[in-house]
Amino acid sequence: MIKPQHRRVGFYPASARDYLEPLQMLKGWVDKMVFCDIKCSPRNSRELAELRKTAMDNDLPEPSFFLGEIQMVKVVASSTCWVRINSQWCST
Repeated sequence: MIKPQHRRVGFYPASARDYLEPLQMLKGWVDKMVFCDIKCSPRNSRELAELRKTAMDNDLPEPSFFLGEIQMVKVVASSTCWVRINSQWCST
């Protein structure tokens, strides 16, 4: 029997461009960090790739980014986390 992997997910609303320090602070506490802001997100795919590589190289939580206001969070039995942003449901 395969057991589902439980992932601990942290949320950082109104994150602006503050990414690395929260990942460092929550290392060991969460497996994934969801950053959300209504105006800011990584500027381009290169910046996003650099942030993800830094996180991986330093064994930090996996960063995920949403541009918009998170209105609701659901965690389903499979440990998949869903967030509602601007009236749309998205999986993290």
